[in-house]
Amino acid sequence: DFARPASAFLSARPRLAFDLLQTDRAAFQLRPTPFNSTLPQTHARVIAVSSAGMLTEKLESRDVEASTSKSFDGTRQYAKGKRHQVALTERWARLAVAKCGGVGPPADGSGAVGFYAMHPGWCDTDAVKVALPGFYERLKGKLRSPREGADTAAWLCVAPAETLVSGEFYLDRAVVPKHVWSGSWFGTTYSDAEVDALAEKLEARLREALSARR
Repeated sequence: DFARPASAFLSARPRLAFDLLQTDRAAFQLRPTPFNSTLPQTHARVIAVSSAGMLTEKLESRDVEASTSKSFDGTRQYAKGKRHQVALTERWARLAVAKCGGVGPPADGSGAVGFYAMHPGWCDTDAVKVALPGFYERLKGKLRSPREGADTAAWLCVAPAETLVSGEFYLDRAVVPKHVWSGSWFGTTYSDAEVDALAEKLEARLREALSARR
């Protein structure tokens, strides 16, 4: 149920932070990991539905669970999770190329799985209405419908492979920037090593969670 974390993050109660972060990581970051490792090696596509909210957030690869935060900002944590999602999509695309002997990009028919992230634009949803009430009131009537928001995700499922770029971020059927700023102070860019560190931390937490359930 990928809708639950989005609505759960709208809670402003700090005491719920730990549980909500667990839900967030399970849906956006942990849950796809074992799934992606078992995909067939050809004619498969993974599409991550992200959010434009992630554009303002840096990649948090150290304190993933916000354990050192003094207060809990559900909307911002949601955006951080979506930044993780886009970064992990890049990583999966990179690993898919490596698995095919460096032949790529993966979407060119070389046999690797294609990985794509997208965002639907600002849509008229309950999550936007509750998380950003002022924004929602100003743009009410101008926001996209859920059907319009789903267009690019549906298109990525069926578009000719040679027209797509694995690891990229799409809006309105076109590649768009993943970062608004690139400076050292306010920039949101990151290295492959930082994304790898994030993935290792998430995979370790996933193993821990699965072991606890046995």
